[in-house]
Amino acid sequence: MCHNRRTMSNRDLTNTENSEFTNRFIEVCESTQPVEISKFLSVSYQAAVNYLNGRIPDAKILLVIAERTPYSIHWLLTGEGKKIVEDKQFEDTRVLSDEMRVFVREVCVEVVSELAGVQRESAQTKTVILTSDKIRSEKVMSEIKNLSD
Repeated sequence: MCHNRRTMSNRDLTNTENSEFTNRFIEVCESTQPVEISKFLSVSYQAAVNYLNGRIPDAKILLVIAERTPYSIHWLLTGEGKKIVEDKQFEDTRVLSDEMRVFVREVCVEVVSELAGVQRESAQTKTVILTSDKIRSEKVMSEIKNLSD
């Protein structure tokens, strides 16, 4: 009977450790949704569910986590040590949302220009920014012009 208690204690300890790993894993992946985690880590849906249930990922997946996040794998697995790896790599790869918008806009202009058969050198980009007040005034001016015709 004493042996059964020890086994139950070990099982309880394992469940607690799995729960703690799961909490750290959720923090690292920034999601509790298996679909999002499977996309983030490029694993199957079932693998993501298994990780959320406390299964420890194999070395290949741990390397993916190390490459895609600033979190320490040691901390992820044990809960000990530094949580965030101080690595210049992550500072260099972060892109501000404004910079990303500009980049995406430039790529879109290139693609549209190519599809329209316009050469990039001769194409001039014109950006018009209309506030809601200007849009309303243009609409009123258009309606007045239509009335006068």
